[in-house]
Amino acid sequence: MTEELSGEWVIMKDDEIIERNLEMKVILELAKKYEDQDIVISKIPSATYCFY
Repeated sequence: MTEELSGEWVIMKDDEIIERNLEMKVILELAKKYEDQDIVISKIPSATYCFY
C-alpha cells in the first residue's frame, strides 16, 4: 500500500487514511472540513528516492 501512496500527503483519523493528494495545498483545504475532529496530516515517504 505504501508504494501506491508514495510521496502523497494524507489526512488520517483514527489511524485510517480519509483523504489523500499529491498537493499539500489541496490537503490543507480538505482539512478545513475536519476542523472540529482530531486528525493528523502527514506525508508518505517516497519509495523511489532516498534522502539519507
